[in-house]
Amino acid sequence: MKPSDLSGPATAVNGYYFDYPFARSAYFAQLEPAGQFSYVTQEMWWYPTANEASFESDFSASFFPLHPLDLARLGDGARGYLFNNSGGGPNSAAGLLFCSGRLLESVGIDLFDGTIEASEVESVGQTIANAINAHGLGS
Repeated sequence: MKPSDLSGPATAVNGYYFDYPFARSAYFAQLEPAGQFSYVTQEMWWYPTANEASFESDFSASFFPLHPLDLARLGDGARGYLFNNSGGGPNSAAGLLFCSGRLLESVGIDLFDGTIEASEVESVGQTIANAINAHGLGS
């Protein structure tokens, strides 16, 4: 994601490659502030095979909270969750996961005060799906 992909001021504060033993390449990026959100993190992994990426995607999705968000219409194996803390707690969070071929991409969204709308998460998801497709990696 780029800062211009979000509505409002956004600043890239981190972006680096890191060592992940199961993937051939792994990249982390963070935007803070991140438009209408407190921060957004993005991780991308490139696996030796599509099967390995798919397995890791299934494993990662098994940790999603009990607040699934239907992102199937976005394609690229999109899955997600949305959790708005209505119990007086400070954080609302959403997560998106995309798996297409050997690519696995994860996006985390946090908002310290307030709620995140499903439509906002879907909009971020559509941006990611469009980027995946623009690079010829869509499924």
